[in-house]
Amino acid sequence: MAFVVFGIPYDAHIRRVSRELQKRGVDVHIVSSILPVDHTELTWTISSDGQQSKRLLRANGDFARSTKCLDGAGTVAWLRNKAYVDHINTEVDQATVLCIQERSAWLKGWIRTTGARWINPVAEALESEIKLTQLQTAASLGMAVPRSIISNQKDHILDFMNEGGEYIIKPLATATIPSHNESLDYFAVMTNVLSQEEVRSSMKEEWSVAPVIVQEKIVKSHELRVIQVGEAAFSVRIQSDHTGQVDHRRTPYSNKYEFVETPPALSQFGAQYLKRFGLDMGAFDYAVSPEGQHYFFECNPCGQWAWLEGVEENGNHEISKFVAEQFHRIHASLD
Repeated sequence: MAFVVFGIPYDAHIRRVSRELQKRGVDVHIVSSILPVDHTELTWTISSDGQQSKRLLRANGDFARSTKCLDGAGTVAWLRNKAYVDHINTEVDQATVLCIQERSAWLKGWIRTTGARWINPVAEALESEIKLTQLQTAASLGMAVPRSIISNQKDHILDFMNEGGEYIIKPLATATIPSHNESLDYFAVMTNVLSQEEVRSSMKEEWSVAPVIVQEKIVKSHELRVIQVGEAAFSVRIQSDHTGQVDHRRTPYSNKYEFVETPPALSQFGAQYLKRFGLDMGAFDYAVSPEGQHYFFECNPCGQWAWLEGVEENGNHEISKFVAEQFHRIHASLD
């Protein structure tokens, strides 16, 4: 029995969860998704009649926790590869992208053909990242969502905003894009307040190039980030109203964080949501109104939580322990 992680070895989520799994007696293999790569052995031979005679994965690198050879049987795999490369400026960068893509393709094929049990299958995770589908699914399960429009038409957006109130604008597909500044790994596209005057004074062509999400701005008491694995959930209350920012990610060190009990209704909704998409886990974001109404914002199948736990040496890594416990439960169910 083993646990394979494919991702950035120095990712705090990988380090902390791997450490907790080791404490539970699990053989952990970390396969690097970036260069310079580790020395993991990746071999797969197929005979002329299509019979797969050998599929070998053995992690021998600096980040390996075990050097046992794996054939896939009884193995759980967690693909936590957030990003591959930040800039492509040279032939070396191009080679880096190629190598990383080939390693990823090998590992995905190994997981599929060996019968290894993976956390959040790739196809299902990709489908679940579509914001339109997220909002529609949440609403169909009875969860409140902000009134929204997804459009690239200036007139349609203005008509939507004519009902009054305040509004926000955010990206439809991704929150990060490659940075034009080489001192930055990537540029984060966050949620911003949008006024009717900004839309009116803009050119129609500025909107037509790509659709965006415009939503009513929810008056909130606080937000919740809920890390859910199956039916189990761990919640963190995020208080950021004193910062004056609509997106709490802009002030991560000024916000107030508190571990809290997950409301039963959210645990039930989260479990149904994950089941609907065929996922094992997700990071859910909710807003809570002063009246106690919960609004679903989104669910990231590869969401983060490490920053909520504090620094590596002195942090309270309760969320990572929770995730490792749930992963261990999945791992033990294969016995």
